[in-house]
Amino acid sequence: MSFLGSYERERQPIEHKILVAIERAQKGVSSRNPVVFFMRGRGQRVIPTLINFALDHTDGKVLQFGTQQAWTYATSPLSFEHWERPGPRCPFPIPGILARKDQNLYRWLHSRVHAGDTVPDATVNNTTVHTVLKQSRGWTLLLFEGSAADNKVLSTHVSNVQIYNVDELQSLGDSLKTPADARGYVAGIDEVLVVPAEDEAHKIFNVKAQCLFLIRPDHHVALRSEPLRKDAVLKYFHKQCGMKVPDYSVPTSSNRFDPLPVTVYGTIFAITLGFAIANNFQSTWRKVLLGFVACILAFLSYASAPPRD
Repeated sequence: MSFLGSYERERQPIEHKILVAIERAQKGVSSRNPVVFFMRGRGQRVIPTLINFALDHTDGKVLQFGTQQAWTYATSPLSFEHWERPGPRCPFPIPGILARKDQNLYRWLHSRVHAGDTVPDATVNNTTVHTVLKQSRGWTLLLFEGSAADNKVLSTHVSNVQIYNVDELQSLGDSLKTPADARGYVAGIDEVLVVPAEDEAHKIFNVKAQCLFLIRPDHHVALRSEPLRKDAVLKYFHKQCGMKVPDYSVPTSSNRFDPLPVTVYGTIFAITLGFAIANNFQSTWRKVLLGFVACILAFLSYASAPPRD
C-alpha cells in the first residue's frame, strides 16, 4: 500500500472516534433530563478546574490527546516494528531465556514509542528532535546509541548484532540519505539524528538497547528496528512504500506472539490437568496451580495480541 493510499485506513478510525465523541457531547448538551440538566449546570463551573488540574498533573497527556498528538497509527500497514528475539544457547541456556522474557515484557507492556506513534520532542546535543523533523525535506532517521548494559545483552543473545559508536552511527545514517531532486524534494531520508546514550531522548522514547526509528514526513514513526539493521530500512522502503532500493538482506522479524512461553505453560497446564482429573480434583494445590497457569496463558494471549484500532 502506498503512503497516500493508506490515508483513509489510518484516519478513518480516529475520525470515527472524534465524531462519536462530538455526537455524545451534543446529546448531553441538548438533553432535557432533569438530572442531566442539573449536572450540566454544575459541570460548567467544575470542568475548567478539572481541566487545569489534569494539565498540571498528567505531564501534558490530556493536551496531547486533545490535539491528536497522542493518537497512533499502530494498525496502519505503514507502521512496522522489526525485532529479533534472544534465544537460549548451549551450554548455558538460562541467560538467553531470561533475555527473551525481558524483551517480550518490554515489547508488550512498557510505555515506549511504538511504530505509528507521533514522535515526542526531546533535546539532543544542541538541537531538538522536532527541530530536525521540521527542517527535513523527506523522511528522518533517528539512531539511538543505547545503554552499554542493554547493548551487551543484545549482542550476546541475538545473532550477528554489531554495536556501533556515535561516529559509526552517523556514518551509517549518512549512507542511507537520499539526494534531493531538481525541485529540492527528497523521496527518501533527508535528515539523520544520532542520539548518544547519555541524552534525555532515551528516557523520553523509553529506549534501552541500540535501535533506530524511521520517521515519516508527517512526524509519525514508520519503522522501529531493534537491533539496529540498516537493511531493515531498505526492506521497509521496498515492501511498505514500493520504492526501488539496493539489494538487502535482513533477518526475519519476530512476531509479537512468542510460542516458547505458551508451549511451556501449556505443557504444565496439560500435565497438571491430567493429574487433577485422575485424582478427581481432590488436590487443592493442583487446582490452585491450574488457575495460576490459566491466568498466565490468558495474559500471554492478551499481551501478545496485535495492536487494535
